[in-house]
Amino acid sequence: MAAQPPRGISTPKFPFHTTQSELRILGELLAIVALRGNNAAEWQNEDFLTSRNITTAAICIEALRETLFPEETKLRKKRAEFLRPLNGSPLRAHFDQSLETAVITLHAQVQNKVEYENLLKRLQAFNFDEWQNLCDDERIDAD
Repeated sequence: MAAQPPRGISTPKFPFHTTQSELRILGELLAIVALRGNNAAEWQNEDFLTSRNITTAAICIEALRETLFPEETKLRKKRAEFLRPLNGSPLRAHFDQSLETAVITLHAQVQNKVEYENLLKRLQAFNFDEWQNLCDDERIDAD
């Protein structure tokens, strides 16, 4: 049985393709827009979306997050930029999206010696102390 939207909130419709997961996230964000007393319907209006160059669900989610949570969005971008040197074949690094911890999740798929050497170089070049300080400073600023 498919999950139903919360009472009083209809399933949003967009002029671009959305997966079930994207639709759920967009629905939650639009509920926050409505709770804050803003017009959630404009985020489903094709002219409004086109004027903001919002052409995909991912771009719409990002734009809504920037509008609703500007400070958190800045922190996420700052963290993503800091982790950029870690990301690349064969390594992917992800941070705690709640911004509550300095946890980094690493995923590596090593298929040969060259990729193994690249993995080691990326890890050795990364300064975890600087990462920890960045995350600690964010928490101090938030308090």
